[in-house]
Amino acid sequence: MRFSAKCTLLGHKVDHTRVARRSCTPCVRCGAAILDQTPTASRVAHTLSCFFGWHHYVACGKRAQHNEYVCERCGHSLLFALESDPYSRHNKFKKKVDYVCGLLGHRVHVVKKGATATEYACRCGHPFLKAQADLKVIRHPMRCVVLGHYVTANDTRGLWAEYVCLRCGHPFCFRLASHELEPERVWLQ
Repeated sequence: MRFSAKCTLLGHKVDHTRVARRSCTPCVRCGAAILDQTPTASRVAHTLSCFFGWHHYVACGKRAQHNEYVCERCGHSLLFALESDPYSRHNKFKKKVDYVCGLLGHRVHVVKKGATATEYACRCGHPFLKAQADLKVIRHPMRCVVLGHYVTANDTRGLWAEYVCLRCGHPFCFRLASHELEPERVWLQ
């Protein structure tokens, strides 16, 4: 493991082709063990090329009457209701960040209520998992914007391992390494 000032200041960098299901994944910059399947949180950095440029999304599935997409570069996920999904005819697409929602707050609707959390999505597609039920607006806390996200394992769906930020509820989906896939669960390659 090598020291990285960027990791100390901004968080660790994830390589989407190397995320492991059964063990830790090494940070691309410093080699630290991150993204394991325990409740331990990993601090991940923002991918500024996605934030200031374009996210590169791929379709990853359907659930709770929503289409789900994941940025192949940063793991940012999107959820769009089936009846209002502007990208439903695309398996891959580019999308800029909706800066208005980021500044003023995401106007959210309930996607699914679970035993411990409610999943929400904004009209811009940004999803959240929050313990609070019946929220109408969700804002990004400044500490997540500045310091990155503290994520912990939440779920595995097909090719993707989902992690959720403990502070803001922002989910990220990281592609599992090919040697980690179970053949009967492989879909949408």
